[in-house]
Amino acid sequence: MSTYGPDPDAPGIKRLYVPTRSPEDWRPWLNKPELQWRSGYSAKTLAYAWEAAARQDRWPAEVVQLFQEAPWPICTPPELLLAVPEYQVPIPPEQASPSQSDLFVLARAEHALVVVMIEGKVAESFGPSLDQWLEDDRPGKHRRLRWLRRTLGIEGEIPGDVPYQLLHRTASAVKVAGEFCAPFAVMIVHAFGHHPERLEDYRRFLRLFGQEHQPGRLAEIGCCQGRKTFCGWAQGEEKFLQA
Repeated sequence: MSTYGPDPDAPGIKRLYVPTRSPEDWRPWLNKPELQWRSGYSAKTLAYAWEAAARQDRWPAEVVQLFQEAPWPICTPPELLLAVPEYQVPIPPEQASPSQSDLFVLARAEHALVVVMIEGKVAESFGPSLDQWLEDDRPGKHRRLRWLRRTLGIEGEIPGDVPYQLLHRTASAVKVAGEFCAPFAVMIVHAFGHHPERLEDYRRFLRLFGQEHQPGRLAEIGCCQGRKTFCGWAQGEEKFLQA
């Protein structure tokens, strides 16, 4: 497996990447590395878990399980082509903050490409609920919400307690799948430790699409913008919390 990070000598250029040599190479690309790069926190834990798998040229085992149990015609884990930490996906409105995934993975399953966005999680919350995010009513938020609804194929009202982060992270997977002409888009929460409140947030998000969480399985949430779209919860190895 190859894992890549942005080229530090090319500020402002988002399409050049260089291979990482260790988990520590992920640190500079965090928004607030002095706060986020700590043992027991998701950024560092995720980096060590994926780099350990990369040394063995494979996906983390818990992610492999999701693909093996996937409700799609591809029954084997896709071939991992590249992985980019802290990948930013511009979403409308353009002047607002992008959706920054902890890890973007481009993979190939048989003759089809698969785009995967990984959201690492330990005890940290998913951030504001949709209602909380809309509280300040800044210009552009309703435009972004309309784009999210359209991208994810949501016709009814979105409950206010749904985590906003899960909406835009999944929509970013769909958007990037379109950019790569990939027929499959996947958003995976890669969780470490046991935090029932985080899992309940994820369950609440899935119910928006009429799905229930099944441990170790991807849930198909629909055909979004012509891409079969899936979400999953991978429970990572706790040893990486000590990294």
